[in-house]
Amino acid sequence: MKGLDSSDLQNELSTTVNPSTVASLGTGSGDIDAEVRSDEWARFCLRHRAVDATSEIASPRVELPQIDGPMEVRIAVSFSGGKQMNCALFIVPLGDIDPPHVSSCHMGENLTLRGGSCLLVPVSDDVKWVDKTWPKSMEGLNAFVANVTDSPRFLEAWVMERSRESNKLLMVVVIHGNVCYGYLLGAPKPGGFNETRVIPIFFEQVCELTSDPPVLIELELSAKSLEALIRHARQLLSQPERAQEDRYLRDGLRILLKSVERC
Repeated sequence: MKGLDSSDLQNELSTTVNPSTVASLGTGSGDIDAEVRSDEWARFCLRHRAVDATSEIASPRVELPQIDGPMEVRIAVSFSGGKQMNCALFIVPLGDIDPPHVSSCHMGENLTLRGGSCLLVPVSDDVKWVDKTWPKSMEGLNAFVANVTDSPRFLEAWVMERSRESNKLLMVVVIHGNVCYGYLLGAPKPGGFNETRVIPIFFEQVCELTSDPPVLIELELSAKSLEALIRHARQLLSQPERAQEDRYLRDGLRILLKSVERC
């Protein structure tokens, strides 16, 4: 089969998806099985990097677009946990939107985010996808994607096209059942495409973010008014069963006060 140029690649990507439908993965009768497979994948990733798990590995929260074939998306990624590389993956629509900016607006500004591109590769449940078959190199990942797409150079064409964007992450996410399996890709090597570094990664969160503009709300509040409310809240004679609610009230007022002071 002939190699794909950038226009062919875009056409093949765009004709196999239905981006208007959103599905939430990780729900339903397969929850327990998904948790087991997520745990197996996380431990596979750690073994690949010769890293011991430093904490309990939680089952990730996953929300993805409903897709029928390979789909390119823009992403913002946050890593935590040091060498364990816990990864939170935020997906935004293709366009002129900056993924880290959109993610910060939704998730807050405390995250350190890096932008990039990601190839989502869904595979059917009847495909053998277990520990023994999980790719550990670019050669293995390339062969797997080639088999799924029936195109020997599908992944190579996508990587070479996107690698021209400097300082941007490249990632492949295989979706099998309701579990996401991530591969972080290095820059292509002069020695050949198959020498490109591949790092298996697991996710603590995967979600799709919209680019809807923020809704502005005008608040006629002053810092002095909020300080008075906080003082009043402290004087409340709480019943034991209401202590938690009162604490939430005070915490909420403090957060609101900080927001007003920044305006």
